Amino acid sequence: MNAPATRMTPLVAAGWARIGPICSIPAVLTELGFDPARVLSEIGFAPSLFDDPERVMDYREGGRLLAACSARTECAHFGLLVGQRCSVAGLGLVGGLARAEIDVGAALRTIVRYLPLFDRGSTLTLRIDGEDASLIFGILTPGMQGADQLYDLAVTVAFNTLKDLCGSCWRPTRVTLPHRAPADARPFRSHYGAEVRFDEAEAAIVFDNFMLGRPLSASTAAERLRLLDRAAKIESMLDISTVERVRRCLRASLPAEWLTEDEVAERLMMSPRVLRLRLAEAGSSFRAIVEELRYETARQFLATSVLGFNDVALLLGYSEASAFTRAFRRWSGAPPSLWRAAQASEGAAPRPV
Repeated sequence: MNAPATRMTPLVAAGWARIGPICSIPAVLTELGFDPARVLSEIGFAPSLFDDPERVMDYREGGRLLAACSARTECAHFGLLVGQRCSVAGLGLVGGLARAEIDVGAALRTIVRYLPLFDRGSTLTLRIDGEDASLIFGILTPGMQGADQLYDLAVTVAFNTLKDLCGSCWRPTRVTLPHRAPADARPFRSHYGAEVRFDEAEAAIVFDNFMLGRPLSASTAAERLRLLDRAAKIESMLDISTVERVRRCLRASLPAEWLTEDEVAERLMMSPRVLRLRLAEAGSSFRAIVEELRYETARQFLATSVLGFNDVALLLGYSEASAFTRAFRRWSGAPPSLWRAAQASEGAAPRPV
């Protein structure tokens, strides 16, 4: 059975990202007993792609690459293996800025602040809730293939970054992943050294917020200013549209809350009227962006997790499953049960190694 055709047209193009965090894909393929050049060529990627970690790549292509490698190697935790080889140093300029901060909290806020300069397909959020701090990754790009592998990779990079900043003895309280558990979850528990929960609402590293005050060996003031100047020059060359800024703001708040138009306008430091005018000039509206984001989030949960429809409905801000079902049928032309069944029939999940 083929998946029903998508009726909703994305409001924004696919994002892009610096490929540094996935440059270890050839090494992982070799470790699993495969010829990297052959595998990459067969799935439509040039082996030379990874020669320069500063090169950027279409986000959907990155997801397709991870999904194809996972399927070809029959390794359900392929994204985890790739992420294991990237830490704060692999974040390039953003990593350098983080290391130049005074403490872990400032370093993480710097990463959140500047990561969009090099990753336009996802969001990263630092959330404080009582004694817990959470570093949360969210996919922003619509129509992503390989979302489960990307979540695994990103959370592993976040874990490694925190370990670099907090010290080798640091461990998180728990790790949550928004996809179904693999047949063998031992690689995840072994790497994180903590409780790992699957089929959760968000991809997150949860840890004691006491660690946010841990001091770092800051770089010299001159080095930090040099890095900030470089980041400012890059930022000045990027044109982030109002539509993308609204999407980022909404996605970064999920699944804790769905922000209202007034709340988003306040966070973007403009009046609701100005926000509506700018969105209208771009051929969009706040409601249209919310609908698209709900549809994309729903597809990710339906395709990669075993969450029930009631749970998905609540995460999308609906009071009951019937309202979600009606909306999903309007978006896709099919009820969520049929859409999920069609996705499942397209291919079995890769086996662990």
